[in-house]
Amino acid sequence: MTKQSLKKQTTKAMKEHVSLQVFEWKEAVYNSRLELAKTRYLKEQASYKRVVLPSFLAFKEVENQTKEGVFLSDHHKPLQLPNGHWVLYFKDSHFQEGLDALADTVKTAYQTELDQIKLDQQEILRKQILASFERDDEKEKQQIVEERESEAQKRVEEFFSDV
Repeated sequence: MTKQSLKKQTTKAMKEHVSLQVFEWKEAVYNSRLELAKTRYLKEQASYKRVVLPSFLAFKEVENQTKEGVFLSDHHKPLQLPNGHWVLYFKDSHFQEGLDALADTVKTAYQTELDQIKLDQQEILRKQILASFERDDEKEKQQIVEERESEAQKRVEEFFSDV
């Protein structure tokens, strides 16, 4: 590693600051992420069963599905097509399972992100400590050079003082 690249790394490491609050679990952050994920899930058409039926069957289908505990989507309203058919979106049979699994997914993703941030903070601190060691080594080397230069100057003066 050259002295120039070492200086650049040292300067960069010193500009970055280590923070312990960055990777703390914050319930408010988790809850906001969970709400956002739920909203996205509720708006996805994949989480609903799409049914296209003629008018005379559509209302009967809604009645039958409701009796079975399957309800229409709150986000995708029934739509009447120009040909008289209706497009209905029912909550899928796995709808609630998907919603429940979403909490685990968001929690895992948030924890993984916090773990990565913690690793990044550890790396910043490691670089700062190494940079500190390098600066100390440079100071020691400079001190040795100055002492040797001083000793050499004394010897030169001593030698020439006799002449």
